[in-house]
Amino acid sequence: MMAVTHIIFAVFLSLIFTRDPVFLAVAAASSLLPDIDDSRSFIGRIFIFSHIVRRIAGHRTITHSFLFALLVSLITLPLAGVKVALAVFLGMASHGLADSLGNSGAALFYPFRKRKVRLSSIDTGSVKEALFGFLCIAGILLLLFAL
Repeated sequence: MMAVTHIIFAVFLSLIFTRDPVFLAVAAASSLLPDIDDSRSFIGRIFIFSHIVRRIAGHRTITHSFLFALLVSLITLPLAGVKVALAVFLGMASHGLADSLGNSGAALFYPFRKRKVRLSSIDTGSVKEALFGFLCIAGILLLLFAL
């Protein structure tokens, strides 16, 4: 999935729980963090050591797991509080979930289960991904204005 799709999906999932703008912003930003293992990604181009992370861990393994999301959120907890830590977890976990919809899948349960979860066959940058993003935007609008 592309960075914009990860952000949209994280905001959609966050709005199920809260409308707090800080939570939404942190979840959106955190949704990009798992791609530190890919030097071609938006965050990977900023994080200069992403090629090393990929060489050590591979792509869509530990950084895309629920365990990694939990560890990063636990590190965040004493620094920024419960709300921010929960937003970090939701944003990062949403990234793994979104990537599990792609052809390559994501190792959501790494290291306990190293096999990648593949729930669908959405190619990055495809019409299917655009449709998924559109559906998430529709969900965002419904959550904001219909409830």
